[in-house]
Amino acid sequence: MRAARILRDGLGTMREQADKANQPDTIGSVEGRARLERLLGEASDVAGARDDADAAWRESLLGWERLMIEHIRRKNLSASAEATVEVGRLLYQLGRHAEAIQKFDEAIEQDNDRDQSYIDTVAFLVQNGETDAAVSIYRRALAPIMIFAGLLGIAAAALGLLCHLDSMRAFGLLWLGTAAVVVAGAFLIARRQAIKDKENFWSPPTRRVGQALLPPLFAGMFLGFAFTFVGLTNPVILTFIWLFFYGCALHSAGFFMPDGMKWFGWLFIASASAALLLLVLAVPPTGEISAHWLMGFFFGVLHLAYGAYLYLTERKNPVA
Repeated sequence: MRAARILRDGLGTMREQADKANQPDTIGSVEGRARLERLLGEASDVAGARDDADAAWRESLLGWERLMIEHIRRKNLSASAEATVEVGRLLYQLGRHAEAIQKFDEAIEQDNDRDQSYIDTVAFLVQNGETDAAVSIYRRALAPIMIFAGLLGIAAAALGLLCHLDSMRAFGLLWLGTAAVVVAGAFLIARRQAIKDKENFWSPPTRRVGQALLPPLFAGMFLGFAFTFVGLTNPVILTFIWLFFYGCALHSAGFFMPDGMKWFGWLFIASASAALLLLVLAVPPTGEISAHWLMGFFFGVLHLAYGAYLYLTERKNPVA
């Protein structure tokens, strides 16, 4: 109860100072009180004082609703999205779950480039057992990245086939360059609002996913450079090495994301294994197949199909 008492005293002091100054509320003062009221509600809830918690959360809700309306009026979409997420959290804590999930959806619609809205909403929903709603928002965030990667993969495969970039060095440089562009593009899609919104780029969820992805991706990239510039083997073998490492990377990241990412990783591993077995058993030793076809299918078509699946299933099952 000590934390609740400290917060209650702090709020009382803020109100007294505001009354003495006899000045109208500002966005900063309303936001400060709303944050403290929410913390007071959480402290009271931990202490077992549920009535006090509900009262504090209702006061905080009034403040965040005022901020939400004001930011929408000013067309400050990033700030209104943040306020709407806070409204959703408070509604959920007050037991109004359907309204809360609707507010989370509205926050993302207000500014769907604001990555922090996705992160905060998914983390809150997963923590509170709302996995279906969290997965729907995850799909909305990931779909454009997968579609971008798929389109670029198909374009790179077409370029390689049309320009006959079949030597080990040409093949390696083309696809390593494509991978660099995809990573940069995904970074821009996912985090282009970070600087604008003064958000922490290396957030805990991002850090966990990055740490899971890094070892297999680094290993595959290192082998790619070695095979490209040393010429140890042919492009088809390098293709399957990349496929297996990439599948392992996706599966590792799936431990910190919804299960769909794990299954996508398994899809890469299983389909690459099947394709390799088919090549060994069905293609004669003198036969040739362009590695660009394989890269275009796995890194182009599969990404594009997964992105379309995420987009279409999110649209059919909105968070509401």
